[in-house]
Amino acid sequence: MSNTINIGLMWHSLKSDNLGVGALTLSQVEIINEAARALGLSVAYKVWGTQGGKDYSAYLGDRLISSGDISLREIVMGRSTLGAEMSSCHLIFDIGEGDSFSDIYGLKRFFLHVITKWMALGKCPLILSPQTIGPYARASTRFLASRLMKRCRKVFARDDISKDYLAKLGVVSNTGVAIDVAFALPYQRKAFPGDKIKVGVNVSGLLFNGGYSKNNMFGLQFDYRQFAEHLLEKLTADDRYQVYLVPHVVCESYPVDDDFKACQCLHEQFPNTVLAPTFKDPIEAKSYIAGMDFFTGSRMHACIAAFSSGVPVVPVSYSRKFNGLFKSMGYEYLADPTTQNEEQVLGSILEGLSRRAELAEKVYAGNRIAASRLNMYREFVAEALDKVLRTSAMP
Repeated sequence: MSNTINIGLMWHSLKSDNLGVGALTLSQVEIINEAARALGLSVAYKVWGTQGGKDYSAYLGDRLISSGDISLREIVMGRSTLGAEMSSCHLIFDIGEGDSFSDIYGLKRFFLHVITKWMALGKCPLILSPQTIGPYARASTRFLASRLMKRCRKVFARDDISKDYLAKLGVVSNTGVAIDVAFALPYQRKAFPGDKIKVGVNVSGLLFNGGYSKNNMFGLQFDYRQFAEHLLEKLTADDRYQVYLVPHVVCESYPVDDDFKACQCLHEQFPNTVLAPTFKDPIEAKSYIAGMDFFTGSRMHACIAAFSSGVPVVPVSYSRKFNGLFKSMGYEYLADPTTQNEEQVLGSILEGLSRRAELAEKVYAGNRIAASRLNMYREFVAEALDKVLRTSAMP
């Protein structure tokens, strides 16, 4: 029997312009490789998900069999090779790009996630890796999602709100709660010159431009662009701080989602800020963020990069995915632009900056909780690989 296990990574990406999706992918690979080494196994990967202008496939080396986009059109027309590629997998891990298995981003995306999961269930065991579950605004999408998840080998929520939501959907016997796998992403803390307090600010291009609809689709209580300007006015006026503008999604082909363009625009208005580079991969981004003394941002994985590297952070949480994740670690220092006005959000950030030593203690305690939750997921992955080794006839 061969000692190589073929693993499918669905809704992961090695080329996404969203470094959050990349962080999930590289962290997942880190966790699986760790389990495989302990079992004396070799792992080969097939990766399916959103493509973009980045390429961090080198981290997988010769373990990577294939990597490609998922096309609804190709699936419907019967031209997709996805089903055939799934057939040679022993396990498929689906991380749903972190929070995309929902109907809040539109029905097309939801049904594409449903279709690919049903395809996987017909080929081999399907594991939904730690992710935000839902929400589902429609009875029909709740029905489809719950029926599908009941058939999975395991469904992991990455926060307590999602775990409770699974129970409301009637999905209980095959569920677990862990934490976002990006807590496992490695990094090397970058050292910055000067003795000023280094304040990192992540500006979301998506919120800066009003969402995909360009019409405040996330229901913020104020104009986000104006808020970003007001925040930088306050920070750059204080000579104690050096402000760094840190993009985490760089997507030239889709400007509405591009953090770098938003940061570039603000840097032109506030030239005494430092504009961070367009990072080549999630590890480089996390290493840069780890060098900050304080961080605030609207991209959740930029905030996770800060938190998991010990940097005090005030996330600007436009979605319940933020609240669920950080509050599951006992961390309450969040600003919520969907319920708070601009003055309140600015106040939360500035107060957090002034109390960063206190926040750092809470971050330390939260990381201990995150480590415990991540270890539970690591143990499951090891058990799943061991079960393949013991029971499967390796193709």
